Amino acid sequence: MSEGPRKKHILTTENTPVTAESEQISAIKTALLNLEATRGWVVQLVNPNFETSDNANFEIVTNHSPLSKHVLSVLRDACLKSQQNSERGCHLMYLLDRIQDPELQRWTKSYRSVTKLALTRALECLMINSDIIEITNQRYMPLD
Repeated sequence: MSEGPRKKHILTTENTPVTAESEQISAIKTALLNLEATRGWVVQLVNPNFETSDNANFEIVTNHSPLSKHVLSVLRDACLKSQQNSERGCHLMYLLDRIQDPELQRWTKSYRSVTKLALTRALECLMINSDIIEITNQRYMPLD
């Protein structure tokens, strides 16, 4: 009676058996998420309590994602508080600095690792949704 191929088991630190196949799947998933992060389609969330990439959380960048809502909130605040921003719009790099600043984090998720590509993707999603407009190259303003 054949039992089929035997699976090699690896123990994790929690002594939970993990098959070599599931470890490979996890590695492939992580590689794909990192690839999508370099393209700006997903952003890795940084947990302030844990600086390691183990059990990393990722967020897909869409027009309804928390990142897009946060970008819109930061853009509204910046345009309300600054005469220059209210007239000319906020520059992409100004928004990136504001979003990455840990002192300004009002959300439970930390966006310190947001890349310029991910921010650009979030801004494109907000423009498609007619929440913001691009005044000039890399300067944005909310529509409400």
